[in-house]
Amino acid sequence: MKAIIMAGGEGTRLRPITCTMPKPAVPICDKAVIIHIIELLEKHGIDEIAVTLKYLPSEIKKIIASALAQGKIKTEIKFCIETSPLGTAGSVKNCIRECYNNSDEDYLIISGDAMTDINIRDMIAFHKEKQPMATIAVKAVDEPTEFGVVLTNDNNMITGFIEKPAYSEAVSNLANTGIYIVSPELMELCSENGPCDFAKDIFTKIPDLSENLASYNTDAFWCDIGDLNSYRKVNLRFSIKHNQSYIGENCSVSKDATIINSVINHGCIIEAGSVIENSVIMANSYIGKHCKIINSVICPAAVLKEAVKAEDAAIGEKATVNNCVTIKKGTKIWDNINILPESIISGVVRSSAGSSESSVGSYSPETILRLGRAFGTFLGRNASVVVCSDGSGSSEMIAAGFQAALASVGISVKTLEAVPLPVVRWICRSGICDGAVHVTEKKDNTVHFLNGFGDDLCKNERRKFKALYDSEDFATVSRHSIPAFEELTNPEDYYISSLMDIFKCPHKNLNYIGRKFTLSQKYAVAAYLTIKLYKDAPVFLPAFDSLAAEKIAYKYDRYTIKCSCKPGDIMAEMEKFMHIDGVYAQYLMFFDDLAFDLALCCIDSYISEENDLETESLIKNPLFRSEWEIPVKNKNKNTNKSEIIKKFTNSDIAKNSYEINDGIHIYGSDSAARVCAEEEKQAFHVYVESLSEEQGKELAFDILKTLENLLT
Repeated sequence: MKAIIMAGGEGTRLRPITCTMPKPAVPICDKAVIIHIIELLEKHGIDEIAVTLKYLPSEIKKIIASALAQGKIKTEIKFCIETSPLGTAGSVKNCIRECYNNSDEDYLIISGDAMTDINIRDMIAFHKEKQPMATIAVKAVDEPTEFGVVLTNDNNMITGFIEKPAYSEAVSNLANTGIYIVSPELMELCSENGPCDFAKDIFTKIPDLSENLASYNTDAFWCDIGDLNSYRKVNLRFSIKHNQSYIGENCSVSKDATIINSVINHGCIIEAGSVIENSVIMANSYIGKHCKIINSVICPAAVLKEAVKAEDAAIGEKATVNNCVTIKKGTKIWDNINILPESIISGVVRSSAGSSESSVGSYSPETILRLGRAFGTFLGRNASVVVCSDGSGSSEMIAAGFQAALASVGISVKTLEAVPLPVVRWICRSGICDGAVHVTEKKDNTVHFLNGFGDDLCKNERRKFKALYDSEDFATVSRHSIPAFEELTNPEDYYISSLMDIFKCPHKNLNYIGRKFTLSQKYAVAAYLTIKLYKDAPVFLPAFDSLAAEKIAYKYDRYTIKCSCKPGDIMAEMEKFMHIDGVYAQYLMFFDDLAFDLALCCIDSYISEENDLETESLIKNPLFRSEWEIPVKNKNKNTNKSEIIKKFTNSDIAKNSYEINDGIHIYGSDSAARVCAEEEKQAFHVYVESLSEEQGKELAFDILKTLENLLT
């Protein structure tokens, strides 16, 4: 069987290591990851290998050429360079065309930036026996929330996928390893136009999924080197073969230095009195006297002079850290940086300087600048952003900080006097800007980051934003490229006119205005009016607080779409259907109080005309609602939470019928419950809503009893 190694990864989360080397080139005990992979393929009899390249392709070519010259590998490798983004499937299809002349056979696909000792022969035999369109190698993992996981049946066939599930959704711990065997039939599903990804675009198109996509379960070692911590751990695992520490060729390590469970690559010098523990020191680095390096990664040719202390840090290639510097936990120092003596360093250091510690509050100037620069980089250069607040002093101060931060990364900033959040959402949707930042004094200052539709950021957008914030990999521009601020005036008049066009309020009936509605009632109102005003619009049901809305939709036989609970995720789902008349009106009823009040002017007439007592009751009478928190007392909280969720789905109360959506959902005849694991706490939450208190308590009792039995 022919093999294709996907080696185009840039590895942004591995910076500063990958500032000057591609991710497949990072060394594991003095040997690049991609060489480990090629050796694995050769061991299992595969001698036709092609490599897809994108980021710094010449570096990988040099590494492979050197390994061939030294006899470490024997196979002549073919290369296919990706000149524009093609996605995982697109790059493989391009490679099959360029390197294998569209040969009509199955191919083994393996990542060039993950370490594994999987039994490839066995996987190929499994695939040939099953003869599916594709086989995916999967492995049980302790942290399913960090991976795309697969759902399987008893026949080792795949029934579904969940991408990086929350603990509440981790009903499977089988991670997709990115090791595939694909057939020509599968590759025909790959689009010829634009990027195409196996996980997002191909596997989801497979007809009769459980008949055509196989799951090869492996207990072999496998680790995706996704971040600095996993890179360090993989190195330390391989160092066990070398009496707890690996020391490469041509190293000079003082007999008075202490090396504990670490990897010292070739050409390094470690002076007397230094302690290196659980760390990776890359090639040709110098560690001076009396340094203390704990849980850290030191990149090639870095120089750490005397008495440097670093813990949980990363120091870039050819960086110089002078005497008596303290490097705080989580610090990243970029390449070629010179740190002044006796400095205390924290955060991400991109320019040569010493720094002193400063306190950081939740919205300190430093935090605001970092958030603003991350958001600007997330939106992209030349984007325009509206920045405004509710007019309070603290909100104005925070907004001013965001204006400066956004401008510093090349964003065109548009300022606005104090306006409510719904007006800012409307401005974005009108095409005036590409995003917005709105600051309100509520809840100790709340900052809303909005995308180009005026939506809160959805799950994937939040992940990308957070990754930029954590890495501080911000865009940079010259001072001559910073656009002048632009002031917007009087958007409120246009906003109100647009609402009046949507909610014409023909009956002018104000009986419902001024009532306090629960979230559940609000969703019920939106569902009912959507059904009455727009015959083709679907009804959107958030993961919880939507029992009344669901009953109304069922009564009128209206198509429903279920969403996650978070506003940004609901908005993202609605955006997919904005071309349908009525979806935007429902969006406004969910997220704009003024629009909701205007909509209420219509509702009483419809209910009165139909004498619809059932719907009137669902809207007027709040449902019984309760919630409980159940603490997890076990020490290994993350593993236990995902295991408990998996066991819960197999319990008597859930095994016959449950849904996965922002947690596990259980339904009674007139009741609904949501069970979810807290992300940041050692606890589960149970939420119950029902038409009657008796039904709600009965369902809650069964769920709580089941959870408590699982936790004891």
